[in-house]
Amino acid sequence: TTAIQQPLLSLSYIAKRLAAKDFTARSNLAHHRDEFGQVAQAFDEMVAELESHIAHEVEVRKEQEVIEMQSQFISMVSHEFRTPLATIRVAAELLEKMGEKLSSERKQQYFKQMNHAVHQMNQMIEDVLLLGRVESGKLDFAPAPMNPVEFCQNLLEELQTGIARDRTILLTHQGKCTAACLDQQLLQTILANLLSNAIKYSSPDSTVYLAVQAHDQQILFQVRDEGIGIPASDQPRLFTTFQRASNVGKTAGTGLGLAIVKQCVELHQGQVTLESSEGVGTTIQVIFPKHAESKG
Repeated sequence: TTAIQQPLLSLSYIAKRLAAKDFTARSNLAHHRDEFGQVAQAFDEMVAELESHIAHEVEVRKEQEVIEMQSQFISMVSHEFRTPLATIRVAAELLEKMGEKLSSERKQQYFKQMNHAVHQMNQMIEDVLLLGRVESGKLDFAPAPMNPVEFCQNLLEELQTGIARDRTILLTHQGKCTAACLDQQLLQTILANLLSNAIKYSSPDSTVYLAVQAHDQQILFQVRDEGIGIPASDQPRLFTTFQRASNVGKTAGTGLGLAIVKQCVELHQGQVTLESSEGVGTTIQVIFPKHAESKG
C-alpha cells in the first residue's frame, strides 16, 4: 500500500499546486513502472503542455481571457480529479488497515476500483494533452487508405471489452464503405468520444447506433442514442472547451470530448452536426471528404 499511497500523495500535492496557479509543479514519479508511473508521466506532460499553452496564450490574448481559461481548467481539474482520487485514497486506506482480514475477492474489488479510477484520470489527462496538441498545431494529420466498416467493427469489439461491455451497439452501413483515405488515429478519437458519450448518457437497456454511409465524394459517420438528450439552449456551445449540457447531473465528464471531436474533424476538412431533444436522444453526424489530403 505504500507503493500506492506515495504516488497518490504526490498527485494530490500537484493538484493543490495547480489550484494555487503554480504550473511549474511536477510529480517526478515517471520512474515508477506501473499504472501510477504512467499516470504521473502523463500528468507531468499535461502540466508542461498547459504551462507552455498558457505562456503562448498570454502573448496573443487579453489578460482577462487567459485568467478565465486558467479558472476553467482549475475548476475542471479540482472537480473531476476529486472523485477518482478519493476512490483510490479510500481503497488504499482499507487495504492498509484491513489487508490481512479481507478476502481475496474483496481485495480484488478494491484493486479494480483503483484501476478504474486511474483509468478515469488518465483519460482526462490524455484529453487535455490531445486538445493542447491540436490547438497548437502539433498534432500529426496522416490520412491513409482504410476500410471504414472493418475499422468500425474493430473499434466496437474493443469498446465492448470495456465501457460497452454490457451495452448493445448496432453497426449499419450503406453504399461502398470499404475504401476511404482518413487518419485512423483521429477517426478512433472521434468515434470513441461520440460512442462513449452515447453510452454514458443513455440507459443500459437502450441501443446505441453507429451508421456508416458512403457517397461519391464523402463518407458519413453517424452516432445515435436514445438517452437524456441535450437542451436546445445548450447545443450551440457544446463544441467549445469545458462546456457540458445543463442536464448531465452527477455524470462525470470534462467538457472536452466534443471540442476534441470538432478539432479532429476540422483537420479532415470535414463537418460535424448535432441534433438532440431532451428525453428522446442525440444524433451526431460527422461528414468527411472520402479521400482526405494532408496539408503537409
